[in-house]
Amino acid sequence: MRTTSTLVLFFFLASLCAAQTAVLVKDIQPGTVSAFTGKIEAFVSIGDVIYFTANDGVHGAELWRSDGTDAGTFMLKDIQAGAAGSVPTRFHVVANQILFFANDGIHGDELWATDGTEVGTFLVKDINPGPGDAIRRDYVPQQRDLIVLNETLFFAADNGTSFSQLWRSDGTEVGTLFLANVCPSCNANNFLTGELTAMNDTLFLVGGSGVWRSDGSVAGTSKIFNFSDSGMPFGVQYLTGIKDRLYMSGGSFNPDLWTSDGTKSGTKLVNDFTNLGDPREFTALNESVFFISDRNLWSTDGTTAGTIQESTLRVDNVNVKKNKLYVWGNEIYYRANSPSNQSYVYKTDGSNGGETEVFIQDHQNANFFTPIYIASNEEHLFYNAINTGFAHGLVKLNSADTLKEFIPVPPRFIQQLAIAGDNLFFLGSNNNNGLELWKFPLLTSSTTQPNHHLDLRLYPTISTEGIFYFDYLGDASETLEVRVFDVTGREVFQSKQTTDRPLRIQQLPSGTYFVRMASAAGKFMTQQIFIGG
Repeated sequence: MRTTSTLVLFFFLASLCAAQTAVLVKDIQPGTVSAFTGKIEAFVSIGDVIYFTANDGVHGAELWRSDGTDAGTFMLKDIQAGAAGSVPTRFHVVANQILFFANDGIHGDELWATDGTEVGTFLVKDINPGPGDAIRRDYVPQQRDLIVLNETLFFAADNGTSFSQLWRSDGTEVGTLFLANVCPSCNANNFLTGELTAMNDTLFLVGGSGVWRSDGSVAGTSKIFNFSDSGMPFGVQYLTGIKDRLYMSGGSFNPDLWTSDGTKSGTKLVNDFTNLGDPREFTALNESVFFISDRNLWSTDGTTAGTIQESTLRVDNVNVKKNKLYVWGNEIYYRANSPSNQSYVYKTDGSNGGETEVFIQDHQNANFFTPIYIASNEEHLFYNAINTGFAHGLVKLNSADTLKEFIPVPPRFIQQLAIAGDNLFFLGSNNNNGLELWKFPLLTSSTTQPNHHLDLRLYPTISTEGIFYFDYLGDASETLEVRVFDVTGREVFQSKQTTDRPLRIQQLPSGTYFVRMASAAGKFMTQQIFIGG
């Protein structure tokens, strides 16, 4: 008799090619100590190579690169000699180089650039001369204090005389220029510059006590309005430029939805929320702008009448605000609590009744304390997930909406997804390694059939004897190909057998394994199992 409580939710897998599995790219800091700690910077990429901050246990946190191979994964430059590390942060791609901030132990946290080579990695400008820092690493009141516009990086910096200045850089010393002191009264405890965004070719930002605009020149940088001005929003947050409008959250209590055409007279209150409000994550889809307010999904066309609640599902925790809206194709994807109180990914095209449940993200209810990580190309979208069997993995969708695939992977606690070249890169940890760099090879060929999953399960999921039984509604005499992989992705067992006989792998040592079962018709599924007590 089968025990359904021990069954793992079947995985929808749909590939006609050989089984893929995640691979550890490099154990950067050998052993169980993590190479990635603290505030982990998002990967950036140029071509097939990603760039990131990592600690090998010898040089401290420094600038690294990877092309997905062991040999092609290495520290690019030891910017600060010794174990302290330069701790590179705030990576942005500008033209064919990456600009970032780092501390070489002499100049403080300053602006650096790299073209992907050691010799091409250099200090751009010592903005705050001497050991002083040009940026505040612990600065959190405002968001987005850097933005790339027209192949120029705009950022907030401190030159030693003022804490809240607007600067620009093209990656050269002569092209790194001061634009304006946007908050003369700011100090170390009141460093209010951020929310940098672009509308058309104009930069907008929150600076001190108001909202500013800049065309990239000193003369063209000016304040639009003060928060204290009559009829203006107070304490603007989440300033976002979309097409020819600015969207923002404003108000000291229960912030409301405001829009602006970039002028004081064109700044208007759109919706006065009666609940907690605090609109954020403004994201364009077709002719509407979607956003999260309080804990629900809304959309607006910029008018009060055209501002509507799109979903009754809970899509965020107002105390942590870590959910994201992600556009792929002509739809917006987001995490939400399902009616069954589990965390699922949903999508909508913005039409009436257009909200659709996509696939599981976490078998538990969504508390939203940890972020969801999403990466996509034209063909596939991936996100991190934990299924009902507590297996950590990646969910893979395809643009034809015919594939919903849960891919168990050896590491847990998946973070920072990024696609570069033919690889999906991510961070993860397991029993043998700390948080390290992994990759999942991408298939270049698309599946064309709408349904490739094999409706089959193994039970129990944990066996002390290494004996597992098949729960299969198909022909019990059908021969299946069974392949078993360990947590490193190494194949440790292969057989062909029918489902009327148990899978006997008692010769394998105790541990976690992934079993891939495929039919002659090309249908298959993968399940995580455990051998041992």
